[in-house]
Amino acid sequence: MSLVGSSSPAARRTAGVALLALWCGWIAVAWTTPQAAAGDAASAWARVQASLPALSTAPVLVGVVGACTCDGAADARDWALLSQAVRARGGRVQQIDVPALHGSGYAVWLLGADGQPRYAGPAQGSAVCGRAGAAEWPRWLPQVLARPADAALVAPCACAAGVSA
Repeated sequence: MSLVGSSSPAARRTAGVALLALWCGWIAVAWTTPQAAAGDAASAWARVQASLPALSTAPVLVGVVGACTCDGAADARDWALLSQAVRARGGRVQQIDVPALHGSGYAVWLLGADGQPRYAGPAQGSAVCGRAGAAEWPRWLPQVLARPADAALVAPCACAAGVSA
């Protein structure tokens, strides 16, 4: 004899309503829970901004230690290429270590002369330079810095926590 068949219609209705209420409660919690901070560029930017001294009127490249650890050797090479390109344009380069940003996917922040981000992502810069990677930063840097602050290129590295490749 089945359990469902032996219960009264009122008991089945009560069980159904209870199950529906449980499901609705779970959905409400799921919708109000903040999503992975790895893809949240705004909160990452706030943490970067809090770690910076007063900004100059020149472009600034900020490297965030531990934010993107896809390929250590390639990351170091790409960082060197991007740093060189920024310095060649009269910009300043600095690194910060903010534990809350480790694994965030935003290894570099390229700031315009107004101190606002123009690019956030891996030093490799595939969102900007395509397959050519960091070797193309010297060519693309002027266009990236000329972007309006509200049109920043934000592309976390693929290996960051919460970011799917």
